[in-house]
Amino acid sequence: MVLLDSVPLDAFLARAAGDPSLEGDLTCAVVVAEVERHGDRVSWKRVGVARYGGAPADFAAEVRWCDGVESMTFRLDEYQTFLGRCRQLERPWWT
Repeated sequence: MVLLDSVPLDAFLARAAGDPSLEGDLTCAVVVAEVERHGDRVSWKRVGVARYGGAPADFAAEVRWCDGVESMTFRLDEYQTFLGRCRQLERPWWT
């Protein structure tokens, strides 16, 4: 489990999204970000969790946005490098 400031990611998201069911179970959930690009910067304006509703069309139909999570800004070159590395992984990073 990934830690965020020494707090398990599932516990952090459960509190921030106001959804206790996320704690201990991120199965069928995706962490999402509202992304904006401004020149050589990429910003995550807000972060949330989307849960799978049972049918493919239901996926990410409802995002629970995390209150109290400040926006994050990254340099474009670093952001693109990170995404490129994720795409090159032989297996998903979460396994």
